[in-house]
Amino acid sequence: MENVNKKTAKKDGIRKSISLIFLLVILLTLYYILIKFRTNLIIIILVMSFILLTFLGLIFKNRRKRFYSRLFPDKDKRKNQTYRQREEFKLEVEPHIQKLSDIHLNFKYRKPLINKCIKCGMILPSYVKKCPICGTPNK
Repeated sequence: MENVNKKTAKKDGIRKSISLIFLLVILLTLYYILIKFRTNLIIIILVMSFILLTFLGLIFKNRRKRFYSRLFPDKDKRKNQTYRQREEFKLEVEPHIQKLSDIHLNFKYRKPLINKCIKCGMILPSYVKKCPICGTPNK
């Protein structure tokens, strides 16, 4: 296990070294081009630092797993995990209980929820005592 880690660390170091050399060649070429076109020194410094920091961030970024990926592992890892099966609940119907198809919902409210005024025809909620337009008492 340690031997594998050493090999990957060595390959990673070689990759980073080659990337740094390639970055330096690009920066020197860009510097030469910008000087040739007589660009302002401040602009040269800003462009070079932006490119340098961008590439250094890509080269030396940390390969650790992020917080989100630790909370929600890959699908393959989830498939390998074993979860306890949920207990199945069985509904036992007793013979004296009626089936749902036998129940009728034909019932009436004691008091209607919405009324209509007898005189003017305005729709009134049941809690209103009088019609606000004509003053007729609500039944």
